[in-house]
Amino acid sequence: MPTARLVARRLQPELLALTILALITRFWGLLYPRAVVWDEMYYERFAGAYFTGTYNLNEHPPLGKLIFAGAAKLLGISGAVLANNQPAPLLRVVPALAGSLLIPLVYLLLRELGSGRRTATLGALLLLVDNALLVESRLILPDVILLFFGMLAVLAYAFARRATGAARGMWLTGAAAAAGIAVSIKWTGLSALGLIGLVWALEFFRDRRGDWRALARETALLSIIPVAIYLGAFWAHFVLLPNGRPSELKMSNATQAIPKGSSVAELASPTSFASSFIELNREMETINEGLATREHPSASKWYTWPIAKHSIGYWNQNDAKAGTERWIILFANPLVWWGVMFGAIAVVVALMRGAKALAPRRAVLAALGAGYLLNFAPFAFIHRPMFVYHYLFALVYSVLFTTVGIGALAGWDGDDGSFWRFPSASSRRVFVGVAGATTILFLYLIPISYGWEISAAGMLHRRWILERHIGVSPDS
Repeated sequence: MPTARLVARRLQPELLALTILALITRFWGLLYPRAVVWDEMYYERFAGAYFTGTYNLNEHPPLGKLIFAGAAKLLGISGAVLANNQPAPLLRVVPALAGSLLIPLVYLLLRELGSGRRTATLGALLLLVDNALLVESRLILPDVILLFFGMLAVLAYAFARRATGAARGMWLTGAAAAAGIAVSIKWTGLSALGLIGLVWALEFFRDRRGDWRALARETALLSIIPVAIYLGAFWAHFVLLPNGRPSELKMSNATQAIPKGSSVAELASPTSFASSFIELNREMETINEGLATREHPSASKWYTWPIAKHSIGYWNQNDAKAGTERWIILFANPLVWWGVMFGAIAVVVALMRGAKALAPRRAVLAALGAGYLLNFAPFAFIHRPMFVYHYLFALVYSVLFTTVGIGALAGWDGDDGSFWRFPSASSRRVFVGVAGATTILFLYLIPISYGWEISAAGMLHRRWILERHIGVSPDS
């Protein structure tokens, strides 16, 4: 079936409902608080530098900062506001849009991987009602933008697998472009391209061995496009920052010399650009290595992330006279994170025992498991301070893995003509129970996701599931 018809067939009512709910939850009260929250100060400053031309560098590639700068220009946010770390809440529209679109994207990906409407709905819903993903989608931070483009690349490749001819080339181009954008925001975005490359190589040499023209053509698409986007982001970075650098940046003389006072023509010189590009990437690596010696009160060990042990207080405001407080806390929905973890274990056990219901899903589950490992295992070898939001990419893969497996085991993938015609009454109760319980806990935690006013007693009622770190000031 052509991909366009396949997508049209999957535009079901539940997809529309999920999209509307995602937009509401991500955009509701988005301009509050009118304050600079958590690391918004850094990304505002980085974006503002592109208005003033003052050189800046941090440990990540420049595209995420360029996206914020471009959005600020379109939204009429001045460079002075950004450079001076004044509140610019309108810029939160960018991650909110990415976070909203991630939900229907996951639904479409699950459908493309062969799951039924119920399974796809549950997988998208689990991410919709995760409070950590909600909070990260509502602040001027690049992580959800990175996540959106990484998963968009995987979806585009999934479409390419079913397509032929020009349509396959189009979807492969889209996958390569989205993956290139992801890695140009943060190096961790390379995991999307890595997974696509792994699956593509296995399928190509299994099904199309000997088609050397196709091999050369598709290898070029999947390698040249991401490299071109990565290089293009740095070229724009150099052109927009010609006025030197902050004194605290310890960059080499070679790196300093090229951006400072250079014309666009000079920067376009292959030699000038190449030397500056190489040097800047070395500096980024040096900054990352230098962070290994630092400590941060909000940091957490990578192996604690699946149980969401270490939350982060992003913003806090107390009213001692009224006895109320306001919090924005990066805190997971425990039923989503813990439930998915135990669900994944159950699926692995079923696979090891040779469950027949999982036989048609083994290849998909293997790919999703590889995606999870690519986005989680490397953190074991990183020694700089890390935070629970680094787990979000792996979280999405764990949700995909678990819902694909549980959906197959529970028989939720059949009879797509009627959403509520479950294989049995008990199967329906499990589905409704999981969806209902995770949604209720999501609503229970919403006050500390949105920064709503809450009594001290109300906060204490929620603290029974919060790690003690929340008592630390977000500014510490």
